[in-house]
Amino acid sequence: MKWMPRGLAFIVGAASLIQEILWVRLAGFATGGLPEVFGIVLGLYLIGVAAGAYFGRRLCVTDMCAVRRSAVIVLCVSVVFDFTVLFIFVRAIGVMPVVVALMPLVFIGAALKSVLFPVAHHLGSNDALQWKGGSFSKVYFSNVIGCTLGPLVVTVWAMDVLPIEQLFLLTAGMTLVAASWVARRWLVFPIAVIFAAGALAIAPLLPRLMVNVATVTGGIEPSWLVERKEGVVHTVPDSQGDFVYGGNAYDGRINIDLRRNSNKIDRVYAAMAAVVAPRRVLVVGMSGGSWTRVISSFQSVETIDVVEINPAYKQLVARYSEVAPILVDPRINIHIADGRRWLRSHVDNHYDVIVVNSTFHWRSGATMLLSREFFELLEGHLNEGGLALVNTTGSPEVLKTADAVFEHAYLFGNSVMMSRKDYRPTLRSGTASIFATRFDGVAAFNANRVEDQRAIAAVVNAPLLAIGEVELRSGRSAEINTDKRMLTEYKYGEQLR
Repeated sequence: MKWMPRGLAFIVGAASLIQEILWVRLAGFATGGLPEVFGIVLGLYLIGVAAGAYFGRRLCVTDMCAVRRSAVIVLCVSVVFDFTVLFIFVRAIGVMPVVVALMPLVFIGAALKSVLFPVAHHLGSNDALQWKGGSFSKVYFSNVIGCTLGPLVVTVWAMDVLPIEQLFLLTAGMTLVAASWVARRWLVFPIAVIFAAGALAIAPLLPRLMVNVATVTGGIEPSWLVERKEGVVHTVPDSQGDFVYGGNAYDGRINIDLRRNSNKIDRVYAAMAAVVAPRRVLVVGMSGGSWTRVISSFQSVETIDVVEINPAYKQLVARYSEVAPILVDPRINIHIADGRRWLRSHVDNHYDVIVVNSTFHWRSGATMLLSREFFELLEGHLNEGGLALVNTTGSPEVLKTADAVFEHAYLFGNSVMMSRKDYRPTLRSGTASIFATRFDGVAAFNANRVEDQRAIAAVVNAPLLAIGEVELRSGRSAEINTDKRMLTEYKYGEQLR
């Protein structure tokens, strides 16, 4: 009997921690990446663990047979809950805030599994006093190993090959195996085989959970969606250029037409025109590839390094003929890596232009690309006269932070352009460089077309606002954002919804 409690502790520990990770992913996706979500899920999970363990203690006051029967019942209830919770969550977020819908589900899921923690230790403890500590430690060790290996396997491998609904189904299967082991050891193998066969049959029939959540929270069903451990990417069709979403937050559009400018692509044209004959360019955050495609159209460009953390964007880019050429352009090197880490490990790389396609300033982790420390890192990778462009997404703190690092930092549209050199005269005279752009050898603009003249004139003559003007408009003094303060995420971030 000694192996049953250890196996129970291992399986339940693995399933429980896997579900915590899945809830963090699901809740973060549903809220668009609010930073508070992780803390809320973790808090609910720990409260659920405490409540479940307290209830489990009360099951351990009868004989061993009764304890085992109670354990089997709790595990079977947990299996049913694991399977139905997805349907409940999707329906709930349609009528109530995400966090409100989340709270009871995370709590109940954690509580059901933590009931088995004291039960496993009770069943696995030796009655002899001199052996009780040793037997207890072996059960606890098995639980810790399960809590470690489960999340490790899921985050390193399973999230790349299985959608989240199937991962929830996996935890239900693990819990069912644990129930069969507690009931009778000989049941484990046939139950596991039956569940595996059933899972293969039912998996294609399960609703696409992320698709449903994206539809409920965004109001439109995605036309394409892919899940990876690095995040979830999906698109929504639109006549002005399909919308691209990363982690259920707007991440750009598929559009390279300055005349249309549905994705504010004028910012990229401005950054390139503000530097005389830029040769080396760095793009941090490829997204749908529109920025990179436009940069490649400038005739002076010799090398473009693109750093993108999520390889799913390469799949996305390949779907659109407008941007797909960046995947085969010999001048473009796409690196799947964290942008900040990549810059730190390539200290000798210097660029004439760096564009950072950063996400909304309030999202979890956004500070990593919007802090003073990051802007100082960018400055160290710019050539003399080089320029960096970073999306502010409406945060005065981003411009204030850039102004603290660079002598010349101005707001262009909703992005900040920063440099050690005054780039305004170069931008104002940049009409010719934009007219000279070509896609696949074909001129992007016609100098005799009034529409083209107006579109380019709007770029080179666009207002550039200094921090004082932005503070006056916002009605408050902006603050400098740092890695430790994280003002854009917390103090001036979005509210829970």
